Amino acid sequence: MRSFYKLERPVETVQFRRTKKTALHHLLVTVAGLAAGLVPISAGAAPGDLYEADGSNTIFKFAPNGTKSTFASGLSGPLGLAFEPTLHQLRNISTRGLVGTGDNVLIGGFILGGNGMVNCALLFRALGPSLTAFGVPGALQDPTLQLFNSSGVVIAFNDNWRDTQQSQIQATGLAPTDDRESAIYATLPAGAYTAIVRGANNTTGVALVEVYNLNGSP
Repeated sequence: MRSFYKLERPVETVQFRRTKKTALHHLLVTVAGLAAGLVPISAGAAPGDLYEADGSNTIFKFAPNGTKSTFASGLSGPLGLAFEPTLHQLRNISTRGLVGTGDNVLIGGFILGGNGMVNCALLFRALGPSLTAFGVPGALQDPTLQLFNSSGVVIAFNDNWRDTQQSQIQATGLAPTDDRESAIYATLPAGAYTAIVRGANNTTGVALVEVYNLNGSP
């Protein structure tokens, strides 16, 4: 009967645990062991790769384009294994600035990467009124938020965050504390994007634009 292992810790020391109730068996592969030649490697780990073992004492690597290669060989196990490395990710970016009129807006530009297979869940916020509680003078009292793609097309807009997507935004635990502030929840493919903050009715003041990555912990 095939035994299956799951990834316990996706760091320099990788540990797999047998999930059968009858026994616990640990296979420990360390970077030091790999470097010493105890476990020969023909290709290193990379974002988006999938790793699998089928009982042949070898771990195979499948690249996002479907290419198969040997990742590690000469092992005494595992009999069955499949995992994708957990990657360190940027969780949040933000910037604060003065929002004026016309082209004098607050801009947050960013680029999403990835393996092109899974969209990234993001939350965008434009804060103004709540900054006053943190001692920020001249806060923008009614910010609006626009999201543009790389072609310059507006793909989302929000003025007051409760007006649209209220339940989705609240579910993130990151809803703005003032109803006049703006937020957009979006799932986006890899590419370049721009978030722009303006003041409603040409109002001016200091605002904060933020982007949160919601795709799990790093």
